[in-house]
Amino acid sequence: MPKLTENALRYFAEPIDGRSKMGRALKAAERRRRAIATKLIGGLGRPPTEADEVWASNLASMVFRAEALESAGGDTIELRRLINQMLKPSAKPASAPQQEIRRSPAERWATKVEPSS
Repeated sequence: MPKLTENALRYFAEPIDGRSKMGRALKAAERRRRAIATKLIGGLGRPPTEADEVWASNLASMVFRAEALESAGGDTIELRRLINQMLKPSAKPASAPQQEIRRSPAERWATKVEPSS
């Protein structure tokens, strides 16, 4: 049987339950994406819907990717353009429609304004 080097022994002794260097990096990336998504959800000013959570998660992933590319010296112009498009009010999911309150005919008639002459 071949003799294992010290590096090989460390490699095989490395735990595979998420405590490895890659596992720590993946967990840190997930925490950063969740932090971004939480801030986006908090900025809505209303209780989030499922569509809001998907929007925030997608946008958080794009922001995280842009940050990673920039730190590696990559070009993020197109990615930043997409992020800006997703931040526009028309790209955000609409809030749930409010149900119309039913009023009696007398209440509706009382609120009608007579046209002025």
